[in-house]
Amino acid sequence: MILSSGQLDKLKCRLQAELVSAKALQQTLEREYEILKYGDAEQIETVTKEKLNRLSKLQQLLVEREQLLSQWTPKCIDITESIISNLPDDNEIASNWQQLKDIAERLKDQNEINGAIITIGQRNTLNALDVLSGPRPNASSTYNPDGEKQRFFSSSTLAKA
Repeated sequence: MILSSGQLDKLKCRLQAELVSAKALQQTLEREYEILKYGDAEQIETVTKEKLNRLSKLQQLLVEREQLLSQWTPKCIDITESIISNLPDDNEIASNWQQLKDIAERLKDQNEINGAIITIGQRNTLNALDVLSGPRPNASSTYNPDGEKQRFFSSSTLAKA
């Protein structure tokens, strides 16, 4: 599909807004990573709210792009790739699109790293609680539905706070 100059300008503006939003989200994820390394609960809560706000904004921009493209074609699934593939490689829209795809990949990777840090922290906290508080009702030392070993519970409480 070939777009008019005006349509290309609108697409360019949309992609630039998405790129700015994605870069802001990337910075927030990197900040979250640094905060998670040191475990400051108050800062974790703040950065989580910021991350959710930035993610919501990026999602809104993606929906707006899809709505814009759906005005020009009845099927907008993968239409961005189709439109951009017809542009010269040195076109700013094509460059923005590639940058946006690259950032999306980095966002995914950073989010997985941050999620792993959170999971390890939760596991360590629960293990420490198990040692301190002893067995809990319905506790077992089997595997959960995800195939992960469930925590082993000791038979006596070491301390109570």
